[in-house]
Amino acid sequence: LQCAFGLRRKEVVMLQPWLSVSAGVLRIERGAKGGRARAIPIHTPFQAGVLALAREWVTRLHGRRGATLAPAGLSLRQALSRYSYVLGKAGFTREGLGVTGHGMRNGFACRLLEAWGVVASVRGGVPSELPPAVTDAALRATSEALGHSRPRIVSAYAGSMPLRSPGASPQTPSVRRQRSGAGSGSSSSSCSASWERRFSSPS
Repeated sequence: LQCAFGLRRKEVVMLQPWLSVSAGVLRIERGAKGGRARAIPIHTPFQAGVLALAREWVTRLHGRRGATLAPAGLSLRQALSRYSYVLGKAGFTREGLGVTGHGMRNGFACRLLEAWGVVASVRGGVPSELPPAVTDAALRATSEALGHSRPRIVSAYAGSMPLRSPGASPQTPSVRRQRSGAGSGSSSSSCSASWERRFSSPS
C-alpha cells in the first residue's frame, strides 16, 4: 500500500480496504496527517491487485469486511510497531532489500511525477523543457496524493527539483493521471519496481 498508493504507516494500519474504495478512488481519511483527507485514483492493475490482497487479508484476519488491516486487540501504537516489525522481517530494510516503507512512498511520488513527463532529480532528471504550468501541476498533484498541501514538499521525496528526462514527450494531463500509480524512487527505485512487477505479473 505504501508502494501502490504512497500511504503513511498510520494510514496503512488504519485503512479499511472494503470501505475506503468508491468511484474508482481510494479514500484516505482515517490516520491522515493533520486530518487532511484525500482521494487517490486507482488506475493500474498493480494498485487493484494490492487492494485485493488487502481485502483478502482483512477478511481472513477479522472475518468481516469493515475492519482495518491491524490485528484485533492492538492499540494504534502497538499496530504501528507490529507493522514495522513485519516489514523488517520481510526484508524491507536498507540492509535487506534496500528499500524501506518510506522509500516506497518516495517511489510512488517519483512514478506519479513521471506520469506527467517529469522525472525527479534522484532518478537522473535533466532540466525540464515542459511549460512551468505543467511542472507546477505535476508537483501539486503529487503533493496532494501524498497528503500534503505544499507542492514544494515533493522535493523531500524526489530530490531538490523534479525534472524531465531526456527525450520524454509530454502527454496530456488526463492521460498522465490514467497512467499514474505505484512506483519506485530514491535509493530504493529498483527494488520497488521489482515488487510492482511481481504483483503485476501472472503467477
